[in-house]
Amino acid sequence: MEGDVAHLSDFTGPPQTRTTGAPAACPREDTGCAELSAASPAVTALYRSQALGMTRLAFIMLGDRQSAEDVVQEAFCGLFRAWDRLPDGVDHPG
Repeated sequence: MEGDVAHLSDFTGPPQTRTTGAPAACPREDTGCAELSAASPAVTALYRSQALGMTRLAFIMLGDRQSAEDVVQEAFCGLFRAWDRLPDGVDHPG
């Protein structure tokens, strides 16, 4: 059954990147190097700690592993692009 929780046993490692299609362009062109250097390790740490759980949840919702991985990747790309606009009071990982 598509979307069945039993398929979650397939998630034994980190989410895989797609080998087809163009890769997502996460960095914004107008973001300076200082912002990228601050965002990159923080977003990477957050991705490593949360992506698997998010991918599992997206899989339950979508019923398709590749779509679930795409949704999670897009969410983290959006976070990366918006990093310099986050309020200062937000606790950043890292």
